[in-house]
Amino acid sequence: TFVASDATDAYVRDEGDDIAGDDVLTAIRDENAFVPTVVRTDTELIPDADILNTDRDISYDTIQDAVDDAEDGETIEVGTDTEEDVTIDDVEGLTLEGINDPVIEGEIRIGDPSDADGADETTLRGFVIEDPDPAETTRGLGITESDDVIVEFNQFDGFTTQISMDFAGAAPQDVTIRDNEFRDAGGESDTGVAIGSTEDVVGLDVVNNEFDGMITAGVDLGPGADDVVINGNDFSATDETTRYVEDFREVLIDLDAIAEANTFDPAGVDE
Repeated sequence: TFVASDATDAYVRDEGDDIAGDDVLTAIRDENAFVPTVVRTDTELIPDADILNTDRDISYDTIQDAVDDAEDGETIEVGTDTEEDVTIDDVEGLTLEGINDPVIEGEIRIGDPSDADGADETTLRGFVIEDPDPAETTRGLGITESDDVIVEFNQFDGFTTQISMDFAGAAPQDVTIRDNEFRDAGGESDTGVAIGSTEDVVGLDVVNNEFDGMITAGVDLGPGADDVVINGNDFSATDETTRYVEDFREVLIDLDAIAEANTFDPAGVDE
């Protein structure tokens, strides 16, 4: 039986950089008792602190408190469901990571349109992000004034636009959106886009995501978008009015190449 004195303890730490491996750490977790309960990361078994800055071993009551206190290059781990809006701004290289797929019921902003400093090199990973009010016009994740952002291994449920760029302030550059699940874009409205407001975004990689239940479009490309890669995604249409990839503003992309590099149900047609 392991008993932690506070949230900064590690019950088991793999100092050999993943020598033990996930299977061994999982077995240790399952075959021992922990007070408080345990969370497994890639290299540690740690107390189930709800919200923890892993670089300085500080726990917080809210994600926003942790983000506001974060310094460049730090990681914040979240192991609990929350109902809050979160704005990441004026920090560089922050990783916000969910442990065991916690739910954030609220909107997330990477960058503040009123602050040109933004939040470059932010990584958002491992959350279920749910629409707090499906009857209203909402954006699940807004990215502005921030470059080199990575959004990976999340699930988006609801929202009028699930990921929105260039919604205010300067358009982000070099954004990677990979290995996410996009569900039921649109909420209770008549329109719903998974990835939109891409005007003037240069360097957009949309790779290995799953799109299911978009009312309007999966990826909506706007004027000025360039260096766009859409590859390895699975698209599933709500009905015949859904557009898997919307290019009605005549952005110069190769729709034939996109049709070959992704899967569609029902099959995609180039119009």
